[in-house]
Amino acid sequence: MMALFLLGFLALIVSIIYLVFHLISKVKNKERTLSKKMFYSLLIGGLVLMIVGIGFSDDTAAGQLQTEQDKNEELTKQIGLLKEENSKLNSKVEELTVNNKETNSQIEELNSKKKEIESELESKTNELNELENNDKKINEEKEELNKKIENLNTEINDQSDTINQLKEDKTSLQTKIEDLQNIEVASNSSSSTSESNTSSSSSNNAYYKNCTAARNAGAAPLYTGDPGYGSHLDRDGDGVACE
Repeated sequence: MMALFLLGFLALIVSIIYLVFHLISKVKNKERTLSKKMFYSLLIGGLVLMIVGIGFSDDTAAGQLQTEQDKNEELTKQIGLLKEENSKLNSKVEELTVNNKETNSQIEELNSKKKEIESELESKTNELNELENNDKKINEEKEELNKKIENLNTEINDQSDTINQLKEDKTSLQTKIEDLQNIEVASNSSSSTSESNTSSSSSNNAYYKNCTAARNAGAAPLYTGDPGYGSHLDRDGDGVACE
């Protein structure tokens, strides 16, 4: 079941990488669109696989734990029975010692059985300790999986916050661009109006000392009736000055 979890985690990472790549490409090409079908398929599929993998892992661990607990209870019962049998054997040994010397051989056999029982008790105790250690390891693995899930959820939330912030920044920039365009249009309209008023007033009151000044002002040639026309500029008197 760990394979399902790893496959889901890989799909989730791929979806995040694809989202980051899309955002980087979006900066260069604003017309680029996110493939929602691919992104959400990877994201949701990854999460589902991870959840299923974790669920099966938890069920498997719980089943193993229950099995080990059942074995532990059986061992405890066996230990109790062995202790009772041990006490019975000790009482029998005492009775045989008092009643008959011939029981010495039986006592030796009972002692050997006692040693075997004690060794078996020791081995069962060791097995019980191993089961407890396995139980601790299972709990630690479960805690690590829960931490990984929490970290993945935190990363997903962070990515969502980043996407929302980028959308807000984009909207703010578009608003600023529109405001600047409106200001530029108003400024151009105002400047053109002021320039036309200035040019009309300056042209009405124009006076050029010589043709060089008229040419520098861009008014040459001047015709009779034009602002700034004067006889001192029209040497040949044909009505066209600074030809």
